[in-house]
Amino acid sequence: MKKRGIFSLVLVLVVLYPTFATSPFIDFGSAYELTVFDEAFADAETNSASTVTIISREQIDSFNAQTTSELVGKAIGTSFSSYGGLGAAQSVQIRGASASKTLVYVDGMPLTSAFDGVFDLSSIPVALIERIEIVKSGAGNLGKTNAIGGIVHIITKKTADTA
Repeated sequence: MKKRGIFSLVLVLVVLYPTFATSPFIDFGSAYELTVFDEAFADAETNSASTVTIISREQIDSFNAQTTSELVGKAIGTSFSSYGGLGAAQSVQIRGASASKTLVYVDGMPLTSAFDGVFDLSSIPVALIERIEIVKSGAGNLGKTNAIGGIVHIITKKTADTA
């Protein structure tokens, strides 16, 4: 009888052990920021020979740029082109590659024109940008065949919850 009681106790402990091993739910609230990219882009910063430049919100404010293209053009190895006068389409080139060989992401979504593969950066107001991440050249080896020049990832500000 005593062996049966000990066996039952051990069996219950073994069955319930995974329940005790899990950590309790932790509410991080807004203390941590999580940015999700596709797997290849996420490895660019750590496992690539490419240069990654991050332009923070503080730098954006200090640059006093009027357009998103001007902000991206501040990074070393990048330039922008304006096709026409004030308010015209603008594109970015990285390390001499054409604008069609530079991939543009906004909040993790790739954006290109169906017409020529070039995204118009003038369509994104500077006031909406939280930060810009630029992966220079070598991005073509991340599975992005048209990203020979590099990748520009624009992260926009998050809206406040209004409940």
